[in-house]
Amino acid sequence: FLDSVVDRYSEAIVLLGLLLHYYYDQTPQSLQNIVLIYVILVGSMMISYARARAGALKINNEVGILARPERIIILAVGLIFHSVLLVFVLWLLALGTQFTAIQRIIHVRRVTSKEDQAGS
Repeated sequence: FLDSVVDRYSEAIVLLGLLLHYYYDQTPQSLQNIVLIYVILVGSMMISYARARAGALKINNEVGILARPERIIILAVGLIFHSVLLVFVLWLLALGTQFTAIQRIIHVRRVTSKEDQAGS
């Protein structure tokens, strides 16, 4: 439990740092990058929320292309090579987190639909 909570905070703190960087940067692309970071935060929250809610229903929901380890590795690579890759990484994470959250939602829907059919 503590590990998961600390992971959420650490990811949010790194993204907050990027958000503040782009807020103070004031280049034409800054607003786009701020929005991308917001989308990443929402996607990350929804990935965790979908897993937790599925767990409450006794459904294992660790599906999806961008779980926490993958997101952290991709973000780290983007930060290391920030002058070349960071904007691409932000797009990748923004789209990938939303896609992963949707994958988890669809997974729960499939599992619960099978249970409904088996119970009828």
